[in-house]
Amino acid sequence: MPLYKVMATAKKLMRICKAFLLTAGVLFASISCGTKYDLNDNNDIINNNNNNISGTILFYNGSTYHISIHRDAFSGPLLVDKLSPGASSSVEINPNNNYGGSFVFSVVYWKEIRGEADVWTKSRDNIDEQIPQNIEAGKKYTIRVVPKSEMEFTESFLKIINASGSPFELSSTGNTYFQAGGDGRATVVESGKSGVYKIEVGNIRGRFISQITKTYPLPDFTAESGYTYTFEFNGNEVTLTEAEQI
Repeated sequence: MPLYKVMATAKKLMRICKAFLLTAGVLFASISCGTKYDLNDNNDIINNNNNNISGTILFYNGSTYHISIHRDAFSGPLLVDKLSPGASSSVEINPNNNYGGSFVFSVVYWKEIRGEADVWTKSRDNIDEQIPQNIEAGKKYTIRVVPKSEMEFTESFLKIINASGSPFELSSTGNTYFQAGGDGRATVVESGKSGVYKIEVGNIRGRFISQITKTYPLPDFTAESGYTYTFEFNGNEVTLTEAEQI
């Protein structure tokens, strides 16, 4: 092969090698220097370089009730559960979950049934208690929660104080009632304690106290929305002592 052809071929090969090395260098730089992300099972971005890609919201309860916060609808994911008055809770939100739009946080207010532990009633879902908030990655926000309207608690309860010397159960023909609160499986009310039961609005009749081998009728009454009806059982009879609006 003539010398000039050999030199031309060598120059061509050198140009190809330079182009290859330049392309490889760019690819290496983009892989080694760029920000690396993975996706978890929920398709949320996980930053392997620990850069902050989430926003932080501090929820402050400025109301006189306990509050729960749900993302999106009132039936949406629970972010904060029964936060006490004057307390705060910090939650991290990934903006990518909402595709660049504002989030809506739905607020539920809770009130404990007077004198009883772990028996709660919640406010009616109200669109006025939904708070929109745009969230950007790496930024912090504070949302102060206060009631925007008059709270409406619509659930109704029956409370029976056991002032007798023996435990009892609340029953009707073919049925024994579970108490509200706790794990929702308790039926026996010990002496000196109170049994609390969630009831439907309307006529409450045909119920009685079952104690050992005897039964004692609960007076019929009409339950209104948002009330607690308190009865006392003294071992001989059941008496209505108070009807209190929640």
